[in-house]
Amino acid sequence: MGWSADHRLHQAAVRPGQARRNADVGVGQLPTNWNNNTADGALADTSTIEGPLLGSGSTWAADGSFKVDPNYAESIKVVKDSPTTIDVKLNPKAVWSDGAPITYKDMVATWKAMNGKDSKYSPAATTGFEDITSVKEVGGDQFHYTVTFDGPYAEWWSYVYPFFPHQVGDTPDAFNNQYKTKLYPTNGPYVISKVDQNGGVVTEVPNPKWWGRKPKLDKVVFRAIDQAQTGQAFANGEIDWIDTGASVDVLKQAESRSGAVVQRSGGVTYTHLTMNAEEAPLTDINVRKAIFYAINRQQFAAIAQKGLGVPPVTVGSGVLLPGQAGYHNVEDEMYPYSKQKAQDSLKAAGYTIENGKAMKDGKQLTLSIVTPANTPTNNQRCQLVQNYLGQVGIKVNINNVPLDKYFADYVVTGKNKNFELTSFSWVGTPTPLSGAKSIYTPANSGQNYFGISTPEIGKLFKQASQTLDTQKRLEIINQIDKAIYEEAVIVTFTATPNIGVSNPKLVNYGEVQFETLDWTQVGFKS
Repeated sequence: MGWSADHRLHQAAVRPGQARRNADVGVGQLPTNWNNNTADGALADTSTIEGPLLGSGSTWAADGSFKVDPNYAESIKVVKDSPTTIDVKLNPKAVWSDGAPITYKDMVATWKAMNGKDSKYSPAATTGFEDITSVKEVGGDQFHYTVTFDGPYAEWWSYVYPFFPHQVGDTPDAFNNQYKTKLYPTNGPYVISKVDQNGGVVTEVPNPKWWGRKPKLDKVVFRAIDQAQTGQAFANGEIDWIDTGASVDVLKQAESRSGAVVQRSGGVTYTHLTMNAEEAPLTDINVRKAIFYAINRQQFAAIAQKGLGVPPVTVGSGVLLPGQAGYHNVEDEMYPYSKQKAQDSLKAAGYTIENGKAMKDGKQLTLSIVTPANTPTNNQRCQLVQNYLGQVGIKVNINNVPLDKYFADYVVTGKNKNFELTSFSWVGTPTPLSGAKSIYTPANSGQNYFGISTPEIGKLFKQASQTLDTQKRLEIINQIDKAIYEEAVIVTFTATPNIGVSNPKLVNYGEVQFETLDWTQVGFKS
């Protein structure tokens, strides 16, 4: 990726007799839906809170490679390349937190709920699961099954272990509704002991049914704190670790705490401007292209990342990030910064430029950008967009809304969508195709907030996912990028570094790029 780490994950041995056994971690908000596999539950903070609670059959290494996690699976291996067929042998000791064994039935239910075949289910994404043709028990052994895809499948490893117990996926109502306010049985080293929704606190304790290595902590406490307040909360000793959100102000406040350890890693997160292409005036592609040309992304990156201690990096791909093999800055090639081209695009949309304003039928072109309140980094991006678009005659109003209602009531898909422009962050994964697909295709995907797509985009994603040759797959990804930017629905801005600040005694927890955290080893030095 773009940067080498100033600090690796803060690793050390946790000795017996440690002084502390409770860890307090800051997050932006509590889940609005505890099932983060649903369209309205797929938030980064939810994944953070559920990190100690959920495990999978494989873990990610620092370099983005994966390996089987023996806590959950005895073996996971490819037995056929075309169609890709995976043989999975589960660890029979592994159980859900209600004591039920983890079996092939859970994998079948996960596939059923997530594959998009039944429109009554509302998954955040169908990627991967929609390409599976069968999940079959082997030899009458509930801990042994095969997963078969409909052809070659390059990024198969994310889709062969169950995401949840079978009862979650058995019916659409269970999947969509029954776990909005409570989490289903989990399989990690910790379980939830208390949720204080009003106070914004989730308390987790060791899972009494956990079969693996004993966790080091007695409690993990996640506290919801507005981004603007997190730096001071850390400086005051109220929490042991924060993600700064790449905010210079938050970083400076946090660094004032004695002994604070700043952790930086190359980011897999990028910021962007997303447009609702289902509602006028953004149904007009020429208006959308004008927005692209109007924004000076190099200058934008320099302003947004000033003071973070990393070089500003723009992102010009909808699939890959700078530093990943095959990355090309397609956006810069297609939409170089140009006020003249922006205004020419507005004229093509029927606007005239009068006294510096884009006018049609006596009214200035006016757009609204919705942003979560008390989130300085988001607000800064909105102000920059407001300034750039204003320079070509487009008026932009900034609409600050409560953080806990931002996605649920504004940035949603379907009939309840309530925004014209918005800016948040997408978090990448070591499987770039799988991570990006649901953002761009199909048009009714639970994560396609633009509301439009094309058959070509869907076809190219399918083709890339079935191409096992790496170089050929990267060439197809370049075609995907061109098709995405041709639709002019998302201005990708900057690759965001991961910058966290830690209590100096907290070990084995912190900012990583791809690496899976081992929550049994998180603790404090004595």
